[in-house]
Amino acid sequence: MLLFNWENLSLIGKLYWIFAIPSTAIFAILMILSFFGADGDADIDDGSVDIGEGFGGFILSFKSLISFMMMFGWAGIISHAFNLNTILTIIIAFITGLVSLLAVAGLLYFFSKMSYSGTMELENAIGKEGQVVLRIPAKKSGSGQVQLNVQGSFRTLDAVTEEPEEIKSGTNVQVIDIVNTDTLLVVPKR
Repeated sequence: MLLFNWENLSLIGKLYWIFAIPSTAIFAILMILSFFGADGDADIDDGSVDIGEGFGGFILSFKSLISFMMMFGWAGIISHAFNLNTILTIIIAFITGLVSLLAVAGLLYFFSKMSYSGTMELENAIGKEGQVVLRIPAKKSGSGQVQLNVQGSFRTLDAVTEEPEEIKSGTNVQVIDIVNTDTLLVVPKR
């Protein structure tokens, strides 16, 4: 049969197999590794591969190129088995590979937008209301602590005030600014 007899294959038929087999093996390895979380996602966000900004960067990622080669090879093998014109098999293989490349690039882009670092950014506390849990001395003469909801979780953070009187524990406050990298400026909620 034409599909499995290497000697009888045309040059383009051999080329399709050369694309299909190694890229399918690499794709299978990537899939197995991703099930165990060991694929590293180097082409998404760890900084080891510069793929550019936006969707366009994902088109040239390793995973999308492997998917192109795999689908190019298999589509070429199948269309070649039906004894289609060589030009037509190349067109079918290329279009199928391109569709696969764009689909994988789209998925990678979508998944990268879903990633969440979990790192709290103090700027997100500005304007939030909280409650003093450790008294805050007056006129920035010392710091206390407030508890507030920032980025979907309750946090206890250091706070100071410019008010002429200390703010007692249990008082509701509002964050108006950030004093340094880890201290909030608060005023009593009126």
